[in-house]
Amino acid sequence: TQKLANIAAKGARVSLIYDNGGALGALQFANYTTALIQAADGEFLVSQFVAGAKVTITFPQKGASAEFPNPAGGLVSPFTRFLWTFE
Repeated sequence: TQKLANIAAKGARVSLIYDNGGALGALQFANYTTALIQAADGEFLVSQFVAGAKVTITFPQKGASAEFPNPAGGLVSPFTRFLWTFE
């Protein structure tokens, strides 16, 4: 959350976080408004910013949600730390 605090101190009200290729770890956003985006999208936005382009992002307020079927839906997550106790 330190990076989020840093950008909030510069006046940011929202943030986008993209995958840097590392393993997915615990994500803590505290009281910050943020969203996760794909790595390619984040890299594109950064390249545009570095090039000095004006970057504007809008999000539709209706009809923009999507659902992705999860073949493992309802099963124990491979990330879980809890196993059967056999009691």
